Amino acid sequence: MPTTSTRWFIKEKKGFGIIGQIVAMVAAVAASIVTAGAAAAAMGVALASMTLGQAMVVAALSSMAGSLASQIVSGQGINFGKIAQAGLIGAVTAGLTNGITFDGNSFGLSEWGQSLKGTNTLANLAGSNSAGGVLQAAKDGATGTIYQQAIGMVGTGLINAGVNTAFNGGSLGQAFLNNLVAQTAALGANEIGNSTDPLTLQNVAAHAALGCAAQGAMGADCASGAIGGATSAVVAPLVRDGLYDGQQAVTTVDNGDGTQTVTTSYDNRVYNAATAAIAMLAGGTLAGALGRDTTAAANAAQNEALNNATSTKTDTLKSAVADTGRAVVNTGIGMVEAVPNFLSGALPGYPDYVPFLDGIRLPYDNPDFGDTVSFLTSLGLVRMAGAGSGATSAADRSPAIQFGANDNQSFHTFRHVVNGGYDATAVQNAVAGNLTNIGASLPQGQYTGTVVVNGTTFKYSAFKLPDGTINVGRITPPR
Repeated sequence: MPTTSTRWFIKEKKGFGIIGQIVAMVAAVAASIVTAGAAAAAMGVALASMTLGQAMVVAALSSMAGSLASQIVSGQGINFGKIAQAGLIGAVTAGLTNGITFDGNSFGLSEWGQSLKGTNTLANLAGSNSAGGVLQAAKDGATGTIYQQAIGMVGTGLINAGVNTAFNGGSLGQAFLNNLVAQTAALGANEIGNSTDPLTLQNVAAHAALGCAAQGAMGADCASGAIGGATSAVVAPLVRDGLYDGQQAVTTVDNGDGTQTVTTSYDNRVYNAATAAIAMLAGGTLAGALGRDTTAAANAAQNEALNNATSTKTDTLKSAVADTGRAVVNTGIGMVEAVPNFLSGALPGYPDYVPFLDGIRLPYDNPDFGDTVSFLTSLGLVRMAGAGSGATSAADRSPAIQFGANDNQSFHTFRHVVNGGYDATAVQNAVAGNLTNIGASLPQGQYTGTVVVNGTTFKYSAFKLPDGTINVGRITPPR
C-alpha cells in the first residue's frame, strides 16, 4: 500500500483555513451524536435496546445530520445528494453489522422486530458501534467469547470498509485496516477509562501512547496522535464534569464478598457531544500550533473523549501505564520469537508455531488493554518496516505519496476539488491508486496525470522528489 497523508479538505471561507477543517470535523461528530440520541428518544427506546429497523433509521439520520453540519460549517453550501448518500451509507452499514449474527459456529440473521440488546450481532460481538460514522465502544462491552469478538471486529470492519469504498471509491484494504485499528483504539480507550483515574499521569500518558500507536498504525503522524490523546485526557474530564455538575448516574452493587462495584454513566448526549467537540478543538489546535497534523490530533482527541472521558466507568484500579510498558516489551519479545519461526515456515496462531519465549513475557494487570497496545504497536512497526525495507525489488515497492508537506499545502492541493463540490477523499484515493500503479516507472521530476472519479475526469500535477517520495501539488476538475 502507498503511504499517503490523509486530511480533511474543506473550502476556506472568511479566513477559517486549517481551523475551519477542525471545526467541520467537530460539527459533524457533534451533530451525529446528538441526532442519534434524539432519534432514539423520539422512538421511545434506548440506543442499546433498538431493533434492527430502529438502528438503521438512527444511523441514517445521524449520518445525514453529520454531513449537513460539516457542509454548513465548511462553507461549501448544501449538497442534498451527499446528504442522502451519507444516510444511505449509514443505514446499509447499520443494517449489515446489526443484521448479521454469529453464534460461534454459524452465521445467521437478526429478527426485524427483536431488540438487539444482548444478541450476537457482529456489532455487539465487536463491542463497538458506529452510528453516524462516530465509532464508540459499546456501553455494556462485547457479547460472546474472545473468538466471537474477533469475528465481530473483522466482520464489522469489512462491512464498513466495503460499504464506504463502494460509494466513495478508494482502497478496500486500507479502509479495512483503518477501521480495524479504529475499533481497537476505541476499545483501548475504554479500557484506560476503567483502569486509571482521570487527570492522573497514568491516564494522560496511556492516552498519549494509545493515540500515537493508533494514528501511526493508520499511517498518520504518531506525535500528533499523542498530542490529541493527551490533550483530551486533560480537557475532556474538566469539560464533562463542568457540564454534568454531579448529575451523572452512579450505581453501586454489593458483590457479596465485602466489596462493592461502583458504575458511573454519562448518558446526556448533548453534554457528551459538547465534551468531544471542545476536546477535538483543543487537541487539533494545539497540534497545529506545534506544526503537527491537526486531523490526526483531533481524531485521537475524539477517541479519548467518547471512549474514555464520557464512557461508562467501573471502579477498578489497575495501571495502564505499566501495562503500556509491558506491551512494548512483549511486542519486542514476540518479534524476536517470530524470526526463527518464520524462517521455518511457521506463523503465529498455527499449530507448528513454537512460542519458545512465552516464559519471559510480562504479565498484564489488564490483559485486554495490554494486548490492544501490543497489537497497535506491532501494526505501527510493520508499517515502518514496510516503508523502509529494501527486501523487495524497486518494481515491487509502492511509492510514498504525499498531498502537500503540511496542512496549508494540502489545503491548496484540494481547494479546487472541494470548491467544485466533489468528494476530496475519493479523488485523493484515486490519485494515490493511479500513482501506485505507475510505481517505480514514474520519472523523477514533474508529472501530469488524470483520474476518473464517478464519471468526472480530474487532472493532477505531481513531482517525484530525489528520495522517491511523490508530492501531489495540484488537482483540478474540469472547468
